[in-house]
Amino acid sequence: FKGLANGDVVAGLYQAALGAVAANPKALASSANISTLAATLVSGLADVLSQKALTDVLTPQILRDIASRSLLVLAQNSSSWAGDSEFVSKLVAGVLPAAASAIEDGLSSDDLANLLDLAIRTATSNLALLKIDVPLQGVLESVGQQLSTSGVRALLNPDSRTEVILSSLEAVSANPKVWSRFAEADLVQPLITAVFQGLASDPTSFLTGHYMVEAVQDVLEAAARRGQALVDQKVTTAEVAKLLKMGLRKADQEIGQDIDGESLPQYLSRLVNAFFEQPFNLTAISAAAFKALHAEAMGRVAASVA
Repeated sequence: FKGLANGDVVAGLYQAALGAVAANPKALASSANISTLAATLVSGLADVLSQKALTDVLTPQILRDIASRSLLVLAQNSSSWAGDSEFVSKLVAGVLPAAASAIEDGLSSDDLANLLDLAIRTATSNLALLKIDVPLQGVLESVGQQLSTSGVRALLNPDSRTEVILSSLEAVSANPKVWSRFAEADLVQPLITAVFQGLASDPTSFLTGHYMVEAVQDVLEAAARRGQALVDQKVTTAEVAKLLKMGLRKADQEIGQDIDGESLPQYLSRLVNAFFEQPFNLTAISAAAFKALHAEAMGRVAASVA
């Protein structure tokens, strides 16, 4: 009776029920007298919520709450996604697991519903995402993995982690064709890992909360803006991580001169842009080539705020 008392049995039954729903959406549509389109969405949501990563951190009641709220959000945004149930199912399938660490640390079901609402609005505001085979699930899965690491987790509270998920979606929405090329070249996960690892090394201590959210989006957008350099292997993801680490060490030396928390994300994105334009061998922040790159990036920041 111990398992029943602590909810293990109930959780197991609920997970089994979700699995059954996910396996047969047509039967669901027939028995529940709802459209096959709606059944596909319910099925996709059930499939996500039955995954071990979520059932390990959520109670059955919270899972049911998330399911009902998620479907409500999908219904309210139905005009945006124009009946493309597969696209929305993939989006939900990426957002919920990516938010697992935030849920585990206390993100409320209300906040999760808001996250889904904003994610759907963000993704569907760019019709190119609906037309191009953009790897949203792969992006969100990689982001979720990084948000669960101890180094990144320490820099972001649950709300900030959901903001990172949205900012990553916005970065992909800004340049979907390039992200599709990244997926074809198996660069999505390595690039996102490199960006988060580079930013998490921050010795300035500026990159927490909002500034970390902004830095993630700015750097991902900068990498995609000149992304052909990655696809053509003129720049590697390892160099992206090293570049960010070197840039942050250089920025740490200039705190109180030209760098603060507000300008740091801009500096890092300009640094990536300039490096992708003319890559070179990264050695040390004292090297002449890196000093010139740093000066170029700082000049672009100054020009943008002038």
